[in-house]
Amino acid sequence: MKKEMTTGLEKWQTLRALSEQYGCPCVEYQESLTGPQLLLWKLDMTKLREEGWFPREVRDGRATVIATDPGPALAEMVRKTLGVAEVEFQVTLPEDLIRIIEHNQDLNPGFPATASRTPLAKVRTYLAGRRSLFAHYRTLLAKSRTGLAFIRTGLAFITIALLFLRLVGARYYLLLEAPLLLSGIIMVYDEDY
Repeated sequence: MKKEMTTGLEKWQTLRALSEQYGCPCVEYQESLTGPQLLLWKLDMTKLREEGWFPREVRDGRATVIATDPGPALAEMVRKTLGVAEVEFQVTLPEDLIRIIEHNQDLNPGFPATASRTPLAKVRTYLAGRRSLFAHYRTLLAKSRTGLAFIRTGLAFITIALLFLRLVGARYYLLLEAPLLLSGIIMVYDEDY
């Protein structure tokens, strides 16, 4: 089919022509168009895409199937795959079938059909994961930088305390020297950073 016949009025006319050609109703992609989720989890969606069909409803030995090229061979394949006696077809365009299958692959259990993930949402989720990973690395680097600052400050305190001790001795300045020395040792050996 030509690309220009897949939008607007021309698309609808093409769908009506397909409906008349195959003698079954036509459908086009809508977010609310979903299949039975428990069944879809068991089926190979890539294979359905290649074969050109999608199960819309399966009930009481009867299946309603959306297909791009309905026919007896496809009906037999659907009967074997789904284990049903009767198959009722609905025809659609290939690009609509692909969108229906992709939409149903992204449905989350317990969420409405409109809550599925678009390709843009998938990219945003991937980028959010990368952003979180890099934020984690940034946090580790910031903690390391803080740890190095503590070590540098601790060494400075130890140096100042030893300098005071060397220059003025351990007399009255011991009240100043001891806390500086103790704080410096704690800062150097602190393993939180």
